[in-house]
Amino acid sequence: MDSSIHNNQAPSPVLIEEDQQIQVNHHKVYVNQDELSSTTPIDSSNISSSVHNHHNVRSQTHDSGAHETIHVELHRVHSKGMVEEAGYHHHHKDDGHDHTDSELLAPSPTQDFQTFLAHYSSTTNLPLYKIRQSLSEYFAEFFGTMLLILFGDGVVAMTKFNTSVVGAGYVLITFGWGLGLCCALYVCMGVSGGHLNPAVTFALALFGKFPFRKVPGYWLAQMLGGLVGGALVFGLYRGQFDAFDGGVRQVGGDQGTGGIFYTLPAEHNTRAQSAYSEILNTALLLAVIMGINDPRMTPAEGYKPVAVGILVITIGMCTGFVTGYAINPARDFGPRCFTAMAGWGKEAFTYADNYFVIPLFCPIAGAVLGVLMYELFILPKDDGGDNNGEKSK
Repeated sequence: MDSSIHNNQAPSPVLIEEDQQIQVNHHKVYVNQDELSSTTPIDSSNISSSVHNHHNVRSQTHDSGAHETIHVELHRVHSKGMVEEAGYHHHHKDDGHDHTDSELLAPSPTQDFQTFLAHYSSTTNLPLYKIRQSLSEYFAEFFGTMLLILFGDGVVAMTKFNTSVVGAGYVLITFGWGLGLCCALYVCMGVSGGHLNPAVTFALALFGKFPFRKVPGYWLAQMLGGLVGGALVFGLYRGQFDAFDGGVRQVGGDQGTGGIFYTLPAEHNTRAQSAYSEILNTALLLAVIMGINDPRMTPAEGYKPVAVGILVITIGMCTGFVTGYAINPARDFGPRCFTAMAGWGKEAFTYADNYFVIPLFCPIAGAVLGVLMYELFILPKDDGGDNNGEKSK
């Protein structure tokens, strides 16, 4: 006889179908479907949630002279078709003599905890499922933008406080932002499209590629994600901030740390040059993103996040130096709002003659320009002149 039957071993959830062979404590068990229900497979509607259902199952052991019948008590635990063996009576026949173990094995504390985890690990069983489902796109944009800023601002903070990488700082920053964006897109792109950028959202909506009614919600989610991401970076490096500036937060100067969270113009930049840089780089971003996602071209199916991450690395390495290539209002404005509340004060906005307006508004203009350039200059051969990808009739 299998000793595990007497050891209160917690059985695992099973899905029982007609004539299905299942395993109970290493015994092969055959379900007598006639005793279970007239419907197969077992549906949650056929299992009472208030009373236990007892069903007979027949087991076969490897002992040639033995035959066992295990009465398994089943009750509903999960959604459709999922049942758990809460306990069972064990009857053993050996050489024509019946031996009955009348003890009903109650669920152990470990089993109860495992059942709880199994139940609430399902997305549908987590709290407020219907509300979260209706707002899933906005939650995804918030979470993805938060990850983007956590990785992006995190690599800037690392190069600021880790003196051993000073010479390679800019290269690490460009790769950190690109790879961080790739990771963030893999998390959220399948739910929300992975905009993570108010400029992207607005440009796509303007050209009819995204519903305008969703724009305000996307913008709010992206900005909040940027703010929370900045807060997480500050908490991670709090000790290094205090050691570096003595607790006196400054945006610029020798002990300035504002540039960890948002972009600042390079020395000798004019405002017009900074604006031009943000418009041009964001236009490049959107034009290439359009090609990456265009099914009429050579779309990066299966690795779009990687392609977009490489694009951002390319912009940073080639054309983004003079302004730090914000190319994303949420990437700049969200963390900037956090620093204004966390000790940097109004200087976060007033520094460099209110520079914050350039990374806030210029990327939006650049994104519109980028989509427009793609639509005007890229005409796939099978397009027939129809921007929707259908040949003109």
